[in-house]
This record gives sequence, C-alpha cells and structure tokens, in this order.
Amino acid sequence: MLASVPWPLMYRGSREGKLKYPAEGSFEIAYPSSGYLWDRAAAAKVTYRSYGEFIANPAVIGQPATAKVKALEGHFDPLYHGYDLGYRDVDRAARFIAELKRFETDGEMPRLQIVRLPNDHTQGTADGKPTPTAMVADNDLALGQLLEALSQSKFWKESAVFVVEDDAQNGSDHVDAHRSIAFVAGPHVKRGHVDSHMYSTSSLLRTMELILGSE
Repeated sequence: MLASVPWPLMYRGSREGKLKYPAEGSFEIAYPSSGYLWDRAAAAKVTYRSYGEFIANPAVIGQPATAKVKALEGHFDPLYHGYDLGYRDVDRAARFIAELKRFETDGEMPRLQIVRLPNDHTQGTADGKPTPTAMVADNDLALGQLLEALSQSKFWKESAVFVVEDDAQNGSDHVDAHRSIAFVAGPHVKRGHVDSHMYSTSSLLRTMELILGSE
C-alpha cells in the first residue's frame, strides 16, 4: 500500500525532520536526466561557481558549508551563507564582493556564477522577525552593492547579470499571476527598450548558454 502525503506538507517539509524539503538535490528521483546546470557547464568545459545555491549551511555560521550535489564539489564558496532568512543579504553581498576582489587579483573568475540573495522571500509577519519591507530593502541593497562592485571591476565589459525573483508564485499583478520580475544588467544591455515578448526561466537559461558558447 502507498501512503499519500498532502502536497502542502511536502512543500514545506516536516518540522519533525521526517520529510525533507523537496528541492536542491534532496531526492534522487527528482534529479534531471540530462544533469543539472552545473553538470552541463562541466561537460562544456565552462568554469562555474555557486554562491549559496544547492549548498548545505554549517551548524555554526562561519564554518565551511558543504555541497549538496557532486558537481558542485570544488565549485562553490564554502564561506558564502546559503538559504537562511535570519542572515542578512548585505552580508552575503560583502562575501561575494570579497571573492570578486580576489578574482581581480588572480586575473580571472568563473564564467558562470550563481549568486543567491534569498531575503526577498521575507518571513511574513512572524513575531520577532524583520518586517517584509525591511527584508526586501535588505535584498535590494545587497543586489545594488553586488552590481556596483561588479560594474567597477575589470570584468564588467564582458559581464551579463540576470536577476529573477525567489518564490515568484506569490504576488499576482494586473495581467497574470504567473508573471514575475526579471532584470538584465550589463554593458551590452539595450537601454530605454520595451520588450513585450513572453520569456521564462528557460529563456534566461538558454540566453546564458548562448553567451557561454553552448550549442
């Protein structure tokens, strides 16, 4: 007999630790047959690095994190704090900027980088937690700091930054509940242009692939 588990319970995970949150490598059955983005980058010999994505945070902040999938071993920053709404995004941005400065000293940086700034998720109106307005402000400031540092680096002339929102299933607008924000920043982005085409996460990934030279 198969036991059924309500989807909302699976989605939020189990507070008793009986169920894992079904994401970021938690269940092997959910692994994509063609591999994750990291696997495809490795196959194409594209250098890559993760900041907080598919990463297990340490029990004590400041200790090294660990990778959740094999392809990220040796390809992530162990001192970049992953998903944890009690940790400030501006501190995450500071860590990335420190890495950026190291890359400038070394002379090169990974061609594909995924940077997680999760606090736009917010903690709603939970007691003792920052308000949604404060958390979104933290998130916006961190993103601005990251982009400012990158735009002043020697890598900017060859950079393209794609930004999408965490938990885009919440907050419908006047057109459709599936819509979400998406930003592109870089020296080659056309200014003052209105584009009404429909794009998706897959569209963004495909654009990245084309920039990186994938067929």
